[in-house]
Amino acid sequence: MAKEVQKPIEFITPPNVLRAKLATDNPSVKNPLASANKALSEMSAECTKWLHDEIAQLQKHRLAFAAAPKKKAALEDLTICAMEIKGLAAPGGCEDADAFAASLITLLTSPGNHGPTNVGLVEAHVDAIRAARDKAHSPKVAAALAEELRARTTETVTPKS
Repeated sequence: MAKEVQKPIEFITPPNVLRAKLATDNPSVKNPLASANKALSEMSAECTKWLHDEIAQLQKHRLAFAAAPKKKAALEDLTICAMEIKGLAAPGGCEDADAFAASLITLLTSPGNHGPTNVGLVEAHVDAIRAARDKAHSPKVAAALAEELRARTTETVTPKS
């Protein structure tokens, strides 16, 4: 059998043209965060409308949930709507609603399915979200209310030893 001759290993390094591609006077390329913030501010009016629409839907889902808390579809609709509100709260100009929605999501998605057994707590969250939309309270009151709802939710979903 003939002995094969190995060729030497050759490294090929492609040219780095990334710097050349990024070398531009376009401000969005130089500061992508500023560009993203500008886009969000331009969409703010639309986000506010979407947020108000979602809060109206939340109220409808809340009524359906209160009428039949054990119904899986009602719980799912309420949860999805709360998640939408959480995502739209800050861009929609209603930052206070974010904390209320986060606490509501925790209550509705906790292991043990605590939402249907705590209709009153669910309704308190929805009322807080609606009040945040209407700017019915100061940021200090909103923070205190958010903390109280979070504490009640944690107390409810934490397993008893």
